[in-house]
Amino acid sequence: MSVISRVLILLLSVALGGGSQTKKESQTKDGSGRVFGFAVAPVVLTDEGCVRDYVRAFQFEGVELRRRMTDLETYKCIDSTATGIYQGVSIERKDFAVEKGNVAYFRNVIIKFDPARTKIEIGRASCRERG
Repeated sequence: MSVISRVLILLLSVALGGGSQTKKESQTKDGSGRVFGFAVAPVVLTDEGCVRDYVRAFQFEGVELRRRMTDLETYKCIDSTATGIYQGVSIERKDFAVEKGNVAYFRNVIIKFDPARTKIEIGRASCRERG
């Protein structure tokens, strides 16, 4: 599981760009510089078309939202196997206009599974369940 993947990840799903454990390279005001950090069970989208469909799905709720999310998984737009903690470096910022005036903010990220950090967090979760 130590495969390195280049993916598009919804920024809200990753801990890149914030927190005390991230390191920032010279980043411009628009956020286009490289950002180093980690991601916990990131939403991994396979291409830019899937990113647009993913954002559009959230214009709905209830059964329609669930149907659209299921469609994205059926057509292999979402890779839901990315469980655990991953080291990541954001290499490029992407702004996708979904509708006139609405822009979804994504980053192109290279991630690598972090088995040590994942093992530590699984241990902490087990302790909380027992205690």
